[in-house]
Amino acid sequence: MANIRQHIMTAFLTIGFAVLLAGCRNPQPEQPVRHKCNWDLVVFERSELKDWGNPELRQLNVVYFHWGDAPVLMVWFDGSRGWELTYSGGDGPSMQFRGPFTSHPPPLAKNGYFDVEVRDAKTAQFLLTAWPQGGVDNPFLTGGRVNDVKDGACFLASGMTGEMRVKQLNIDMAKVKFAKERAPNGFAKGEGLLAVAAAEPEIKAFFAKAGK
Repeated sequence: MANIRQHIMTAFLTIGFAVLLAGCRNPQPEQPVRHKCNWDLVVFERSELKDWGNPELRQLNVVYFHWGDAPVLMVWFDGSRGWELTYSGGDGPSMQFRGPFTSHPPPLAKNGYFDVEVRDAKTAQFLLTAWPQGGVDNPFLTGGRVNDVKDGACFLASGMTGEMRVKQLNIDMAKVKFAKERAPNGFAKGEGLLAVAAAEPEIKAFFAKAGK
């Protein structure tokens, strides 16, 4: 009986050692870190922009980014309804977004895109540039000045005057009321952002200048 028990114990130890060795040789791949970044878009139509001092301002968009529940930055830009956000990256500790847009009116307006990289609730970068000649996109965050949100989390962008213009404002994002409800046009409601524009005259002044 003692010999039988000894053989059984030896077998268990052999199997356990083999499993441990296999685990060392074939470690399980690390699970990717799920990003916490999300974004939403507000679209203001011409009827909502009558008092902005620019009759050519047919549409104004605001895309804003959150890390979890914390707002990180927002971008105000003129452009057509056909705008959509493209992005590179996926699971990971940071997210990279590229947002092309078409300014108006033609033929003076210049079209471009902006790059946004969000690393966490307080770390993000922004770049605005015109579309490069030759139809080849620039590598991410190249082709222009890279702005850090530590100097301000609100960016204004326009190509209406024939050049890409950007202005960075230091606005307390925690005080901005971002709506989760949908407007009739299908985008997020923008009453909280109109309140920001009313409190920050530089926003309206920037887009009024875009039409001159």
